[in-house]
Amino acid sequence: MKIGILTFHNVPNYGAVLQAFALKSFVEKNFDAKTFIVDYKCVGNDDSFKNIKQSFYKINNVLKRIYKIAQFDFYIGRKYDYKIIKFEDFKKSYLSVSELKDTLKDFDVILCGSDQIWNPRITNGFQDVYFGVKKPKTTKYISYAASCGDISEFSVQEKENLLRLVKNLDAIGVREKSLSDYLTLNGVSNEINVDPTMLLNKNDYKMLFNLQENNEQYVLVYALQYNSDLFKLAEIISKKRKLKIKAISGYIPTKKPKKYEMFDASPKDFLNYFFNAKYIITNSFHGLAFSIIFRKDFNIILPNSRSARLKDLLKEISLEDRIVEDEKIIDGAINYDKVEPALNIIINKSKDYLKKGIGR
Repeated sequence: MKIGILTFHNVPNYGAVLQAFALKSFVEKNFDAKTFIVDYKCVGNDDSFKNIKQSFYKINNVLKRIYKIAQFDFYIGRKYDYKIIKFEDFKKSYLSVSELKDTLKDFDVILCGSDQIWNPRITNGFQDVYFGVKKPKTTKYISYAASCGDISEFSVQEKENLLRLVKNLDAIGVREKSLSDYLTLNGVSNEINVDPTMLLNKNDYKMLFNLQENNEQYVLVYALQYNSDLFKLAEIISKKRKLKIKAISGYIPTKKPKKYEMFDASPKDFLNYFFNAKYIITNSFHGLAFSIIFRKDFNIILPNSRSARLKDLLKEISLEDRIVEDEKIIDGAINYDKVEPALNIIINKSKDYLKKGIGR
């Protein structure tokens, strides 16, 4: 059997490349299938990130444009270049990307997802290929943990288009409860799936990436979007638990970064920092996912947008109190023995969905 995965894999985003790797790894191991990431590129999954300064040239105000470019070069320009190289190396080493010389009809099954492949604001409109439009008759097309971002932000026309497009799929698996509820309300059968990163466990990652335990004592901040409250909270936890602070930052800084912020970590570095952290503070869904996978104590500060998936997952495993709101901080040890049963239910349900959809 030959299986192709259509997802976001070509961006320097830790969650994107690790979810792509996790789905590929799980499918390969459990379905005895040759599995490839299909190298489909569109806006949001193209090569534009390789020269991020190009976006600054679109700024009409000349002085502001010069300032932005100088600011980027001064703070993280060289580090960003190193990060791109590391992500390219990861893609070559771990993702088994299949060029489109392998046409979709060469695959027995196409998995669409995860990530926001159905978000028209990211992909410059809906991309037919992510929905199986004109799919080959011999190829089964299913979505897994596909996301559209926040369905409540869609226009009436976008919602109508989404409902029309998903009907091309042989099975529909989505990531957010809000999207699942919307589809169900409109008569479209679907299931909610866990993010692919959660199909693998701590030992899987330890073995696949040769993660090594160390004796470093630190609280890790993973900031996908800048939020000063993340760093304020890190200072509180640092003093309380007598830990150093380390931070992996996935945003482009507009002012001088903290001395402990890292902007050039590789995906493997990312995993290793999570694996060894004594405490984690994040505003990222995948920051939350890996905190849970590695059984860490953590706090969440919700991002300004796309927070539904964080709240949905925390609700499923009864850890909503780890969200920091109104300066109320619950930072005691998490009893993962109580979390495990609910977590196993949603993970096993997702695995069963794949077994049924792929047909094994």
